[in-house]
Amino acid sequence: MYDKILVTLDGSPIAEKVMPWVPVIATAGGASQVTLLTVVEEATPEQLKMSEGYLQNQATLLKRAWPKGFTAPNINVIAVRAPIAGVPGVILRTAEDSDIDLMVLCTHGRSGFDRWSMGSVAEKLLRGADLPLFLVRASDVPLRQPAQIKRILAPVDGSPLAEQALPHVEVLARTPGAQVTILYVEHPPASTSEGAATAGIITQQRRETLAYLKTLLPNLAAAGVAVMHEIRTGHPAEGIVQEIERVQADVVVMSSHGRTGLARAVLGSVADQVLHSSPVPVLLTPSNITTAAPSYLQGPLAYHCHHCGRRTYRDSFNAQHHCARCGYLLKACGNCVNYDGTGCTLQLQFVTEPNPGNRCPKFEFRKTRAHMR
Repeated sequence: MYDKILVTLDGSPIAEKVMPWVPVIATAGGASQVTLLTVVEEATPEQLKMSEGYLQNQATLLKRAWPKGFTAPNINVIAVRAPIAGVPGVILRTAEDSDIDLMVLCTHGRSGFDRWSMGSVAEKLLRGADLPLFLVRASDVPLRQPAQIKRILAPVDGSPLAEQALPHVEVLARTPGAQVTILYVEHPPASTSEGAATAGIITQQRRETLAYLKTLLPNLAAAGVAVMHEIRTGHPAEGIVQEIERVQADVVVMSSHGRTGLARAVLGSVADQVLHSSPVPVLLTPSNITTAAPSYLQGPLAYHCHHCGRRTYRDSFNAQHHCARCGYLLKACGNCVNYDGTGCTLQLQFVTEPNPGNRCPKFEFRKTRAHMR
């Protein structure tokens, strides 16, 4: 799956902290080629020559560090000049020209992009790349042990977009002895006026979450992945970071978007918050809804709340049924096959915006195949 890997370096010791991870990822992904890239702004010919020498030295060290029993792939080096503020574009163009499957980089480096804000190189790569990024959040503390991928944490949120990270989980789990924890962090249910109603929503939410996870775990296990699941309640990013510590994860694999899949800036998203706080590398996958689903993720027909996208597995719906995630009423025009986004195709008088909790006799929940599209 990772036949060609691109590793971005900038000559700084901090950026070089990605290097111990390269053999681990490459052997798991079956890489045949690793390209070491450095991009220098407004470089002179002499600076480019020095940069190329630096990369050649890194390539030699990488070959020496390759695990015994595995053949090192071809290692190429590229030193290239970029205009000021043009580094992200050059990296993306190099990845495209080289037909790269995975980019590896550090979230800190010589340019000092120590946070995921607009204008940083890493932020622009996240927004512009249509391939996965393995991101090492480097600190001043060196690795306390050799880089390894034994415990993988894979957060999901019930959306097909989030599930697009699962094929990458399967790849990294090829490492002998690897274990995977699929994590679902439930939002606290919307408050209601009666405690019994709240308890009922919590029970239904947990029941639906378990039903959803059961569509993922057995198929991953059938693919040879040692997998378990955990369900937590709270803020998604906080729950993910807490679970990293609890299971002593070596890496987190997650989608850069989830639920609605809105193509917005990463800033403020769950992925961004995890990247800020994770003590371990994060493999972020772009959410491309045109990507074909692996056969093991093709699930049964399911129902999606139009308000937040969460799946539900109810067999019937009445005007009082709430979405277990956002608390929105499910029997709403927005969830009906007869609603085209602006009005009722049957021209019924029940339609308001978008009329949650309606008692329309023609209501029919729109069904969606429970896999990535």
